[in-house]
Formats: sequence, C-alpha cells, structure tokens
Amino acid sequence: MAGLVLTLAGPAARADAKTLRIPVTSFDVAPESDRNPCEYVALGNDEAMDIRKFEVRTPRNHLHHILLYAYRGENRDPALYTKALVDGEACAAIGPPAIAGHTLGLLGAVRARTYTLPAGYAVSIGPRQPVAIHMHAFNAS
Repeated sequence: MAGLVLTLAGPAARADAKTLRIPVTSFDVAPESDRNPCEYVALGNDEAMDIRKFEVRTPRNHLHHILLYAYRGENRDPALYTKALVDGEACAAIGPPAIAGHTLGLLGAVRARTYTLPAGYAVSIGPRQPVAIHMHAFNAS
C-alpha cells in the first residue's frame, strides 16, 4: 500500500496550528487476500499537540481500518521502534515489553478520508509520542 499517510492537525482556528505527517511504511496486499501489518514509531512532533482533525490517505488497495495507540509508559528506548512492518500475531509483541498495560487508544479510522473531531474535543499527544500503528487492508481483485 504505497503512500499511506496520516496527517494530524491541531485546531484550524488557531494561527499557530501545526500539521504532523506520519508516513507509514508502504506495503502491498496480494489479490483476493488481506493483511494486518503494524509498526511502532515515534511521532515527529517536538512539542505536545492537541489533535482536532486527521486525514488518512491511501492510493491503492482498500484500507479497512487503522488504529493508533499511544504508549504512555516510561520506556523510550529507540531500539524498540520497528524498522519495518510486522504482520499478524507479531503485532502483539511490538514496542516495550509492558506496552499492553500502558497504551491509550489514540485515533481510529475506517477508510481513507478526513476526520474532524466534534467542537470542544481534541486528542492530546506528547512530544515525540511513541505510537503503535495497526492496520487492516484488503485487495478484492
């Protein structure tokens, strides 16, 4: 799935609103099959952000869903970040050993499009926020 990009944006009404692009590792899905890849990365924001809008773009295959989980624990060892996609059941073992007890569902989406949170709501992320990105894509051709 070449070019899957997540764009996180702060409040649009603010002049200092920032945009954070998260390029997700490209992957293909074989015809008449599906795939459940994931990766564990640090976001590129140097400061904390409140997310009000996010966009999911994917040019090929069909994205069934994408989920982002923020890791809220203390272990920020960069060696734990995945260097490539991990598939299927291996996704349960990405990140720090205690990730399951220290994650918070951050954002979720079905299909590629732009999602805007209701007025007065935002999702807060910390600087260089570690996230686990879980995806499900299929290719019906």
